Amino acid sequence: MSCEPSSGCTNVAFTVFSLLPKELRLEIWKRALPEPRLIEMTFIDREWPLRRLLTRRDQPGAWVWVATTNDISLPLLRVNAEARSLTLGSYTLVQICTQTHSIGQQIYIDFYRDTIYFARYSQERLFDVLDGRFAEIQHTGMLTSKARSLAINLGSLSKGPWNWDPDTYPGVEHLSSAEGRTDASKLFVKMFRSFPKLRELFVVVDGRHPDLGGSVEIARPSSDQEDFYEPAGQDIAKRWIPEALNKVREISPDLHQPRVALAVLTNGSNSAILERRWDYLHACCRFREPGADGHRSESESVSSDGSGAAIAIPDSEILAEDTVAPK
Repeated sequence: MSCEPSSGCTNVAFTVFSLLPKELRLEIWKRALPEPRLIEMTFIDREWPLRRLLTRRDQPGAWVWVATTNDISLPLLRVNAEARSLTLGSYTLVQICTQTHSIGQQIYIDFYRDTIYFARYSQERLFDVLDGRFAEIQHTGMLTSKARSLAINLGSLSKGPWNWDPDTYPGVEHLSSAEGRTDASKLFVKMFRSFPKLRELFVVVDGRHPDLGGSVEIARPSSDQEDFYEPAGQDIAKRWIPEALNKVREISPDLHQPRVALAVLTNGSNSAILERRWDYLHACCRFREPGADGHRSESESVSSDGSGAAIAIPDSEILAEDTVAPK
């Protein structure tokens, strides 16, 4: 150490770090890297950043991919050659800009640990690009060739058109039907073929809420939350993805299959509000067959005092047995 304990100095330097075995130094550098992130990709007009390509596929414009995520700092790039080499071995500088209120700097992505999220309309635009439309769009190949972890919105399997209203999701019973399995298997085949290095695919319900706060993450249900699920709903939810993957094997027996899981996208922590939201999204929207149009719209609101202590669910949207008793 560079100072004696009795001196009272607070800045302590570990001067023998360079004498440590290289394997140990590399492990220390590795543990100093940022945590894995969820990076949402959006398709916008470069000349009009607030303009997103939604349903019309012939709209003119300088369309580009934009990552709607916070920039990260990679201080290890400036420490020494060893730390820089390890960091660049994990992160790729992608020529896709980040967007907060305007288009910002290019983004570093760790394709081994970061998860790329395509919301429903962005996913449809991705398929437009892959199908040969918007051929001038750059950097799509970087995403498809390197991404190992993806998240797509469950609304992608909805028959209804995308709009600015709350997402509509297909009922689980529809998904587990012959038609639903076919729809899901076709989507999975397209994703698996487009992303040859894919290792995991999350089919998510977008549960983000401005009053939850916190960083965006993919959450899985806990065992105590699962106790509130209806048995029939649990059974259907466990079956529909494996059955869709079996259909994929029938369509393309040689196609590599990543791990596929149902999850919720949230910007909260494992709190009571998230548990209530998780149960509502799954018990009400997933496990109960929706209305006559084949879809059910997610609808909720946080208490008016902004505390986020509970989610108020309209009586018309949820049945008594779907609610979660306070913990």
